Amino acid sequence: MNLNTFSPYIRVATPATLISPCIIYPRVLLDYELIYIEEGKCMITYEGEEFVAKKNDVVFFRPNITHKIELFPGINLSQPHVHFDIDFDRYSAEVYVCFKNREDLSETDWRMMRKDIFSGMPQPSPIIRVSDPPLFRRLFYEIIEISRYKPPLHQITSKSRMIELLGLIIRDNFPDYFEESPGTAEFDMATVKNYIDFNFRNALSLEALSNQFNYNKYYILRRFRKRYGVTPIQYYNDLRLSEAQKLLDSHSVTEVADMLKFSSIYAFSRAFKGKYGLSPTQYRERLRSVPEPSDPESDGEGTVDKSVDL
Repeated sequence: MNLNTFSPYIRVATPATLISPCIIYPRVLLDYELIYIEEGKCMITYEGEEFVAKKNDVVFFRPNITHKIELFPGINLSQPHVHFDIDFDRYSAEVYVCFKNREDLSETDWRMMRKDIFSGMPQPSPIIRVSDPPLFRRLFYEIIEISRYKPPLHQITSKSRMIELLGLIIRDNFPDYFEESPGTAEFDMATVKNYIDFNFRNALSLEALSNQFNYNKYYILRRFRKRYGVTPIQYYNDLRLSEAQKLLDSHSVTEVADMLKFSSIYAFSRAFKGKYGLSPTQYRERLRSVPEPSDPESDGEGTVDKSVDL
């Protein structure tokens, strides 16, 4: 489905509280549902597996996915929720919030079943990732308020909020759904590469790159590897180790490990030896005609044998 054709239809958007004991027995939805766990917790059985959804979790159900919701004894569940279609069509106004098991769906139900645009893309848990919770909550509650009070042009306003909310969900949970024009991925990954080039002396991680560029970290990993043949972290480590070769001529192993933000001298030594076949100290000995006995990382005679060759 082309992202340009998205035209969400809000079916239900409302605050709601389930009172314990309560069970929503196994069912499939004809549409999509987003639930924000405002207070309490519950057990969700999702395609046969159990998950605990707790306060501040976001639950996302897609069409035709079997699930069950069961409250814990004595714990009520405040769960504002939104039922919606991702694309409006002639059946949208007729679709209802379904509580039927898949086997009980009628021919009419199947005809009204919304197309799952994420079909074939894994969603291992009903609890989805939200990288910007404040923005998610603002959009989510605005949709509920618009639906309740129906101000002028509410159809357009709620649609715009829902499109923005869907953008967050897709970015954080369905990176394979990105549709790009030719060259977009290459440009984005070149930007990531340039960022690493200028920041390799700082501590970097895939999560940090995700936050920096507002892309799912696995999307960055796959696109970067496709573009450059290595992962972003492999590229980052290669830059650090190349710089280490230069620094070892005038700095100790400990200083170099610290300057390049390795987690420890041992992590630096393992990485260096894995790439160049020599420990940092052995490499320094090749650079210098006489090893420096004052270096505590020296492999010289008389040092305590360590599990990691520095």
